Amino acid sequence: MTNHVDTSTPKHSVPFARPLRPARNQFKPREDPTGDITPKAAPQKKVNEGTGDGEPKDPPEITTPRKEETLAQRMKKTCKNIDGFIYELPKNGIMKDQPNKLAKVEIGDRGPTSAAGSGKVLMLVGGTGAGKSTLINSMANYVYGVKLEDDFRFKLIVDEGRKPSVKSQTKWITAYVLHHQPGYAFPCTLTLIDTPGFDDTEGLQEDEKLRDQLRKLFSQGGNIGVDQLDGVCFVVQASQARLTTSQKYIYDAILAVLGKDIEKIIYVLTTFSDFQNPPVLATVREAGIPYKKHFEVNNQAIFVKSDDEPNELVKCFWSMGYRSFKKLFKVIIHAEPVSLTLTKEVLQQRKHLEAALQGILPQINTATGRLEQLRETYAALRQHEAEMNANKNFRYTVKVVKRMKVDLDVGTYATNCLTCNMTCHFPCSVENDKDKNTCSAMHTVGTITCCQICPWKCAWDEHVNSKYRFKIYVEDEMHTFTNLQKRYEAAVGKRLSTKDVLNTLIKDFNQERAKVYEHTKKAHECLQILDQIALKPNPLSILEYIDLLINNEERQGNAECIQRMKYLEDAKRKVELAKKLKENFDPFEACMKEFTELGMDISVFDPHPD
Repeated sequence: MTNHVDTSTPKHSVPFARPLRPARNQFKPREDPTGDITPKAAPQKKVNEGTGDGEPKDPPEITTPRKEETLAQRMKKTCKNIDGFIYELPKNGIMKDQPNKLAKVEIGDRGPTSAAGSGKVLMLVGGTGAGKSTLINSMANYVYGVKLEDDFRFKLIVDEGRKPSVKSQTKWITAYVLHHQPGYAFPCTLTLIDTPGFDDTEGLQEDEKLRDQLRKLFSQGGNIGVDQLDGVCFVVQASQARLTTSQKYIYDAILAVLGKDIEKIIYVLTTFSDFQNPPVLATVREAGIPYKKHFEVNNQAIFVKSDDEPNELVKCFWSMGYRSFKKLFKVIIHAEPVSLTLTKEVLQQRKHLEAALQGILPQINTATGRLEQLRETYAALRQHEAEMNANKNFRYTVKVVKRMKVDLDVGTYATNCLTCNMTCHFPCSVENDKDKNTCSAMHTVGTITCCQICPWKCAWDEHVNSKYRFKIYVEDEMHTFTNLQKRYEAAVGKRLSTKDVLNTLIKDFNQERAKVYEHTKKAHECLQILDQIALKPNPLSILEYIDLLINNEERQGNAECIQRMKYLEDAKRKVELAKKLKENFDPFEACMKEFTELGMDISVFDPHPD
């Protein structure tokens, strides 16, 4: 029996077998330097199945799928080309609060992860020259996935270093909202708050303006403000081996406006770092700046053009910066957000303290003048007792409290009361009269806002900015006993004895003393509260800093310096007074003893005579 072999093609066979599809876990995802993990598709061969008769219809063809664009490349298309390498990120929405110099800038479109409360908020603070603006630009490149080999870089802040002087720059607080997008190297929307760079020579007025700005930023909520912080980053140069007097004051001033609960989210970012332990960390610890962690970056590597193959040093600094960002953001992601409730209370108490100190100093001068007038009048009456008994007139010299107008420098503001004819707050950061309800001298209860400094608590809209401020001074005047008697007799409607005149003078003094004690009590209460809630309740560096500024002004010695020195001397007296008030200081204690030794009892506290 002959075996028959079927040599025909089987019905279901094909001349070219289809290649097997690789298993899904065969290809591992590749991690790029930004920390973003993206699976890469494997190239596949496209093969014809044939005609069914054993011959292929076309020769085999191999195709490679088009490489997908990265987020950075997509963003580049929407950016403004600055110089072929630097691209300005598009600002889709800009909201401004002109009076308070606050701005919010939105980058990218809002998505599901951009909802309120779903993002993270970082506030960056530091001195001029620390590299804060460049750091913010570097962070933007990181989150949008820019790689070292890319031929472009992004900037949020493009005018850095292009203005003629630091002092000419507008002092805005700007919140940059980087909305989350597919391919973003951060799991949610990131907000970076850029605060004005501190300059060694700016002085106390800029510090007060920044306090007011922060109070508005933290209080407004809504579109402009913020209601939480996930990190406060102190930006410092890595090589700084010591802090100057000005820098100590700068950092103390920042800590002084933060609540104690902020301490757990304070971080130090060292710029211009190399691969050694940053010397500035020891400096920061010695200055008493609390921080949870530190991160090292070198922003210069981020903005090096990569026309050719980058050298190894650039690669190292790039990797160091991106690793630090990855570590920082990992910490931020897992950090519990801190509500600004306590910090807002600190700022509010600072405002009340400033108002109380503002009220105390001129009223102490007024009360002291009244006291001196009482002492000199008493001495004159004793000296001329025989003439008084004989109803003879006599003349004597006394010191009288007066007010004078002092012209202000351009750009300096004072809140003056039109009713009381006095200065209630100087210097004041509120430029417009229509916004005087936000002045530090004002206090709101319910819907009513009135001045804490005015003797009659005048309404806020009775206050205006003027080109001058009122200053209390004392001047010698020649008085007569007859005029003294007539003035007080007209007030009480009866003839007064010498004793009656002295008692009336005592009551005048006690009325002024009551005003001083009212503000003293408020200041003491504010200081006690700040001790409990502020991260830096009573910065000691401020006196040293004021002395430094006074010495600088003395060396210049021109007319403008004289005006600034007067302001600095006033500021120094306020700080010294605050230190004393913490211990229940009585500014009239020494004077009271002097009158007791003279045989006069002025201790009877009767601020409201009949």
